[in-house]
Amino acid sequence: MSPAPRPFESVLRVRRHTELRVAVALAEQERMKLAAEEAIRAAGARIEAAQEELRDALEGRLDSATLRLTAHAALIEERHRRRATQALFSMAPALQHARAVLAAASADRRAVELLRERRQREEVARRERSEQASLDEIAARCTGEWA
Repeated sequence: MSPAPRPFESVLRVRRHTELRVAVALAEQERMKLAAEEAIRAAGARIEAAQEELRDALEGRLDSATLRLTAHAALIEERHRRRATQALFSMAPALQHARAVLAAASADRRAVELLRERRQREEVARRERSEQASLDEIAARCTGEWA
């Protein structure tokens, strides 16, 4: 014999799966945000290194080709940093939306869980009332008060 049907289990399973999918998508977006932040930090460090190299090159004999190359490298890194910063700012609305979708999916799942718990409590109360009615009937028959 198959187990008794469990109401809301299939709906709850779908809601959990949906919430998990949304959480994974949000985590991927968060990972991309962290990668963009890391790219900004790395570009900043490379810019600092290029500027330090320029300062060191200004001491002693000046080599215009090296200065030009170092300055050009710093400008390229600045462009990379700006692009990464723009990418980071463009991710903000998508991240906000993904967080809102996750919150909604979590609320949907929680609503089904609460409904399932309420139904379980109602079923337990119904069984207890039924058992009490049966015990009252038995007691009434034993004492002869049952008509």
